[in-house]
Amino acid sequence: MSSMPPQRKAALRHELETIVGGGGVLSDPEELLVYESDGLTLFRALADFVVFPRSAEDVAAVVKLANREQLPFVARGAGTGLSGGCLPAEGGLVLSLMRMNRVLEVDYDNQVAVVEPGLVNLHLSWAVGPRGYYYAPDPSSQQACTIGGNIANNSGGPHTLKYGVTVNHVLGLEVVMPDGEIVWLGGRTRDALGYDLTGIFVGSEGTFGIATKIVVRIMKKPQAVTTVLAVFDQVDHASAAVSSIVGAFVLWHAGRGDLGMQIALVVFAASLIALYSVSSLYHSFPWEPEWKRRMQRIDHSMIYLVVAGTYTPIAMAVSKSTSNCS
Repeated sequence: MSSMPPQRKAALRHELETIVGGGGVLSDPEELLVYESDGLTLFRALADFVVFPRSAEDVAAVVKLANREQLPFVARGAGTGLSGGCLPAEGGLVLSLMRMNRVLEVDYDNQVAVVEPGLVNLHLSWAVGPRGYYYAPDPSSQQACTIGGNIANNSGGPHTLKYGVTVNHVLGLEVVMPDGEIVWLGGRTRDALGYDLTGIFVGSEGTFGIATKIVVRIMKKPQAVTTVLAVFDQVDHASAAVSSIVGAFVLWHAGRGDLGMQIALVVFAASLIALYSVSSLYHSFPWEPEWKRRMQRIDHSMIYLVVAGTYTPIAMAVSKSTSNCS
């Protein structure tokens, strides 16, 4: 944290409170500790202030004040990231966008929603779910991470293989630029005129500005869900089966809707690595006879399938006791 004189700090806090209202500014060291890191707690840094704006106008006013006072500033969502991107460099300001968390508009006919950056990712799917829609980008932290943070990092998730990452679902952005100007990038259609400035902004980790409104695509939920279990006796056979599914454009055909059922597939390479680890443990450890018989019946690996756009864990058992199913 920078060594800001107490008198100046008190004056700046008062001015910030006139912008965002009482209770919208933190400056005591004990309060700031909560915001000293993100999900990667190895790196920590204290800001001089944490500010909670409620609108684009609030954000713009705070950014202009920071420029005038030559204070570094950085935006922050839920703090679930692992890159340290929301940490202040040398004191300065952290703009927490968690109070800007509304779904502003939903256009079901055109499958578009307008949201604020502090909205938790999964909450958008909850909001549109009763009408049969959902938001496809699904980072592993989707129960906590915000769409604004997803924008900054171009987040992915299990649906990436079929539906793409965040940038493929963002149509337009209201952005506060580094000088405090409010501009719009993109629009409400998939193919906006001119340069793809939205595509440049998504994934820029806040270096180009702060998103304050986001226009995203929402998708229809699949009409059917199917669970698949495949059993293999060798890792190579399991890997070849996955490659064949991808190579046969099964996901592409499912996306066209002409199969009547959408299937999305994700394979975790870590599962295959885990298989070798467990297999090596099985052969090297001096198991008691009874435990050895039990271990022979335990599947050595789990490969996850995302079936029909849902998180259905499917056990593709890899066991020496099973026959080849390649």
